[in-house]
Amino acid sequence: MSSRKSSPRTAPTRKKTDRPPTRAARTLGNRQGTTVNHRPILRWVTAALVCALFAPALSALNQSAPALTSAEEHRDSWRRALYAHDPLDARFILALDALNGADPDESGFVDDAFSTEFHEFQTRQELIDTFRGMRERFGAFQFLRILRKTDREIVCEVRRENDHDAYMMLIVRINPDEEDRIDAIHIGAFSSRRLNHDAIDTWSELTDHAAALDSDTAITILELEEDLAFDIRAAINADTPMAIGPAMRIFALGALAEHLNNNALPWSEPVECITNIAPPRFDFDMRSTIEGQTIPARTLARRLMINQDSFAIQAIANFIGPEDFEAFFTLRTTHHPRLLPFLSARDYLTLRHRAPRRVLENYARADQDERARLLKQLDEHHKSPIDPFPGQPPAAVETVGWFASSNDLAILLAELWTLVLSEREADPDARSPLGDILFADNTLPGTRRGWPTSGALVAEENGILVTMWFLEHNSGRRFIVTLIQNNTEKPIENRPAALTISAALELLDLESQPGGVSPDERH
Repeated sequence: MSSRKSSPRTAPTRKKTDRPPTRAARTLGNRQGTTVNHRPILRWVTAALVCALFAPALSALNQSAPALTSAEEHRDSWRRALYAHDPLDARFILALDALNGADPDESGFVDDAFSTEFHEFQTRQELIDTFRGMRERFGAFQFLRILRKTDREIVCEVRRENDHDAYMMLIVRINPDEEDRIDAIHIGAFSSRRLNHDAIDTWSELTDHAAALDSDTAITILELEEDLAFDIRAAINADTPMAIGPAMRIFALGALAEHLNNNALPWSEPVECITNIAPPRFDFDMRSTIEGQTIPARTLARRLMINQDSFAIQAIANFIGPEDFEAFFTLRTTHHPRLLPFLSARDYLTLRHRAPRRVLENYARADQDERARLLKQLDEHHKSPIDPFPGQPPAAVETVGWFASSNDLAILLAELWTLVLSEREADPDARSPLGDILFADNTLPGTRRGWPTSGALVAEENGILVTMWFLEHNSGRRFIVTLIQNNTEKPIENRPAALTISAALELLDLESQPGGVSPDERH
């Protein structure tokens, strides 16, 4: 039996090139010698239809994605605004991230900063603890705008998280000799944004408003008269003793100016910045390395004020002499120092005790109780000639070291401004080195109306903020305003104080105009 193998029937196939061309293809082919393949066009049409069908589903997926956290949104706002203004150095961006809520240990900022001796901290942990403390004090920031940018500093206006009325300034100072190094990150002062204080029209209303300020806030408004005498126009809590370590730089500047003036020495007089012991580097010590240099007094003073160089205080003390330096501080403060005759604890250990490096390093790492024990141990060998201050010491006595008041600070600033005006009268065409230092910044709280000439100085450390203004009205009247906020137990809230000072400037402006506020309404 035979079997027949059958093969499956297959349809004849035709090559693609065997397909009869369409009329349009024949026409085009006759001209170009080719045919047109429409299959890619069909693929694009199909893809468009699929995207249209699945668009709602894709949108739902996007909406379900986790949103950015508040800190991440803030960092993004910093980056967008800064890069739109100018592609700044990466270290600056990372520094802002660290202040704006990013953990500096996780952002990579610490490794980069420590490698460039940012703030010259001794250990990596000191840098981490410092930035965490600043975040706890100020909270997160929202970037608003760049107010000023030079080769020395970048000034930004920021707003505190969840408080759209708390406008502050963030100042980043860059080392002039090393462009990739940041010397100081400085938070404080008030922006130039106008504040709403329409309800305050008289000095009596201002006094009532100021009565509600915290007891740790002190304000003094002082007017310089035509004969360069001065009169305290308003004082709010100004007699309360304040531990104002940051204002030490103002007193050091005053001591240097008095020394040069009394000895008929110019600001170009060289100062030897030599010390027997290098000061410890901890807390908010932002010194620049000037040890071993001989520089003009003008340069030393500018570094003292602009770079917040606490090492310059010691150089000035060595130049003037510790005894005269201490006498200047003692004669210009209404409250005796409690434990330290002058300067802060770190400089006290260095200048008065010539403490060995081992003691300084131990003090830098010690907690509050251990620091108190070290100070007591040193005091057994060197008794202070100043009687102890009768009262409870503030929380930061081991890092502040001396007491003064808002009035003390305002009077000292009046003395310095008097020297500037005397130099201006002696030679109107000459630039005053002291004036250049005092008027390094022109930030003015609230309004600028009526105040064509203004200067501002800011000094701060953890829990303490000192802000000072030099104001010259277009009528010729001159005022000095000092603000001290001192509370190491809670974040500083500057909105009420800014409102008070801005309202006071409005009243002074109105008072200086014809038909303004009468003198009877002054406080």
